[in-house]
Amino acid sequence: MAQYGRIHEDMNSEFDIAFWQAQSFEARLDAAWELVLLYHEMKGLPDSELEFQRSVGSFQRIRD
Repeated sequence: MAQYGRIHEDMNSEFDIAFWQAQSFEARLDAAWELVLLYHEMKGLPDSELEFQRSVGSFQRIRD
């Protein structure tokens, strides 16, 4: 898929929606991850922020 033309303010997003809906889940996920990596690179953030963060907690029932 390709769209050619000038970029202007009143462009609608029909092509973008059709393009991304035509992509596989994996392709959309890869594109999203690429944006995350680009954002971190542009902001100069540490790579450690890209790791999953885990919170551990527990719940206990209070018995009367």
